[in-house]
Amino acid sequence: MIVNYIHIQLCSGYKAGRGVQIHWKKYNKAFSLFFFYICIIQATPTLLRRFGVHIIKSAVLSANTSLRVLALGGEAFPVLNLLKSWKHEENKTNIFNLYGITEVSSWATCYKIPEEVFSADFR
Repeated sequence: MIVNYIHIQLCSGYKAGRGVQIHWKKYNKAFSLFFFYICIIQATPTLLRRFGVHIIKSAVLSANTSLRVLALGGEAFPVLNLLKSWKHEENKTNIFNLYGITEVSSWATCYKIPEEVFSADFR
């Protein structure tokens, strides 16, 4: 997993840094303010969905978020149309699919989702 952290950070323009893993059980309206300071989220798609569509659109993948990397793994990657519906057109967050075989590590490989996938004319 350390290799994934380094690879993702280098692909996203970091010179040095450390990934932040975030786990929340409960949140409220002030929760979206917390995303002002977050640069990296590494989570399962289920955990991301627990934030709720409103928080995802208004904070996590909004136009002015500080989030530079969203790394999803551990289970099936969300369909691209769903991600497109969440991500603001001006959002610059790099989204990664982390995957691998369970016997070794389910997060052994990463794939950066190309930015073109999120353009309006992509099919």
